[in-house]
Amino acid sequence: MKFSLVLATTGRTTELSRFLESLDRQTMRDFELIVVDQNPDDRLVPILAPYQGHFPLKHQRSERGLSRARNSVLCEVRGEVVGFPDDDCWYISDLLERVSIFLDTHSAADGVSGNCIDSGGDILRRGPHSSGWITKSNLFHRVHSFAMFFRLGVIARVGMFDEALGAGSGTAWGSAEDHDYVARALTEGCRIYYDASIGVCHPDAPSVFDEHEIQKERSYARGQGRFLRKNGFSRGYFAYRIARSLGGAAIGAARLDFGKIRYHWAAAFGKLEGWRSNPARLSTHRARPLPPASRKDVLE
Repeated sequence: MKFSLVLATTGRTTELSRFLESLDRQTMRDFELIVVDQNPDDRLVPILAPYQGHFPLKHQRSERGLSRARNSVLCEVRGEVVGFPDDDCWYISDLLERVSIFLDTHSAADGVSGNCIDSGGDILRRGPHSSGWITKSNLFHRVHSFAMFFRLGVIARVGMFDEALGAGSGTAWGSAEDHDYVARALTEGCRIYYDASIGVCHPDAPSVFDEHEIQKERSYARGQGRFLRKNGFSRGYFAYRIARSLGGAAIGAARLDFGKIRYHWAAAFGKLEGWRSNPARLSTHRARPLPPASRKDVLE
C-alpha cells in the first residue's frame, strides 16, 4: 500500500527537519512526500537536499494558503492512500505501518483518522480514548488534518479543499478546512474511522494566552463558525459550541486568569462571526478530475 503525503509549509525550518527525520525512520517505506513550499525564498533547499534518494521527494511551490497548497497537487498524487502532515508535526516510527495494517484489515473504511499525541504517546487536546466511526456530530474531537489518511477514492469523490477556509487563506476564516473536508466526505457516503491507537505527534494547544494566541484563536473560531453554517449544523449544536467557549472563559474567571478569559471570549465571538457569514457566499468545490493513472486505480 503506497502513501502520498502532501505537506504544505511556510516559515518553518527546524520543525520541518524534525518531520523529515521522523519520516526517514518509518518502518513502512512505500511512500512519497510532496512538499508544497510557500516561502518567498529557497530556505528549504538545503533542508530537503539530504533526503533526496532516501525516499521519493517532490519540492513544489504554490500561492499562499494551506488549502490552496494542498489543492495544487491533489491531481498529482500516485499513492493508494493520501495524508496531509503539518510542517510542525512528526511521526512515530511505525505510524505508516499502523495505518496500512488498519486499512488492509478494514475494507469498509474509506479512511482513518488518528489522534494528537505528545512524544510520550499521551493523547492531547482532550481527544477521545475510544475508537469509532466518525459522524458529523463527533468529528470536532476526532479529526485533525495532520492525522487524516484517505483512500484515493475519497479524493476523487470529494475533490478540493475549500480555499476560503484554513491558515493563509486571505479570508477571515482561519481553520476548519479539515473538518469541512471530512463533513463533505460523509455527505458523499464515505466511511471514516477514528482509531485511538493511531497517533501523530504535534505541539499541544497554547498554555500562555498572549495577544498573538488570542487573535489566532479568534481567526480559527471564525473558520469553525463558518464551517458549521456551511454544512447545515443546527442552531442548537452551534449554541453548544459557543457554550464550550464560554465555559472555558468561566474557568479562566475562577482562576483569575485574564488571558484565558480573553482567549475563550475571542473563540466565542469568532464562532458567532463565522456563523453569521453570508450563506449565499459560502464556497463549495466540485471534485477536480484525477489524472488517468490515478483514476484507473480508483475505479479498479
